[in-house]
Amino acid sequence: MSAGLAAVCELLFLTCFRETYKMTILRRRAAKHADEHGAPLHPAGVDDHKSMLKLWESVKRPFHVLFKSHVLMGLSLFGCVTFAFFYVMSISLPGILQDVYGFSPALTGLSFMSFSVGSFISVLVSNFSLDRIYIKLRGNDPVGRPEYRLPLVIIGAFTLPLSITAYGWIAQLHLPVGFLLLSVAMLGFTLLMASLPLSAYVVDAAGLYSASAMTGVIVTRCLAGTFLPLASGPLVQTFGYGWGFTMLGAFSMCLAPIPVVIMRYGHVWRQKSEYTRDA
Repeated sequence: MSAGLAAVCELLFLTCFRETYKMTILRRRAAKHADEHGAPLHPAGVDDHKSMLKLWESVKRPFHVLFKSHVLMGLSLFGCVTFAFFYVMSISLPGILQDVYGFSPALTGLSFMSFSVGSFISVLVSNFSLDRIYIKLRGNDPVGRPEYRLPLVIIGAFTLPLSITAYGWIAQLHLPVGFLLLSVAMLGFTLLMASLPLSAYVVDAAGLYSASAMTGVIVTRCLAGTFLPLASGPLVQTFGYGWGFTMLGAFSMCLAPIPVVIMRYGHVWRQKSEYTRDA
């Protein structure tokens, strides 16, 4: 089923989504111009195609872009820990539902729909609000800043720790299962609220290097998704669901000021990196 859904999604991406990478668009324009006029066009910003396809350059570029920008490093740290809580929830929820609430495996799987509902609502809110907030903050300035993408991230950053803590204490106190599923939905809502606009910021801030920057962010996200859930099990075994998830929530809260600081100073800090400075 997963492979089938992935295939359908990939087919929709290939047929319905427009190309947004600037270099690819410019190359297509150059090729079209050459076909129509019989002479190659070399617009500014189009590098030699062969140099862009060098395997080693492609492999190391994401890490170059990520580690040479303090702004991207900070947001990558915040983003990878934030998204790792999806995996923490994924491995802890079945145990809670089956051991604490006596759910069957079938009902346990169905309960994950609450996370999907929260995530879906977050996607709708982000799609409705992200550009409107950007335009509002930009005001009369014809050139906006990537930092105008961060207000929703800030909201998600400070509400996610509360959702994590509530999730743990509801399980610890054995409150009605409806409260637990509501906390799971809130986890989905706040997690996506902190993650989706973050991707928009990375794309805007990195410009021509946005693909490499997103690759670096995704790699760190996968690493955090691998190792952070390994810490949740020992915490729960030692302190119980309540205090164990309170510690995880406190850790998340420690990282919450990162998007606030970058919202305030990111424009200046971005100029120190060749990959994120304004054109």
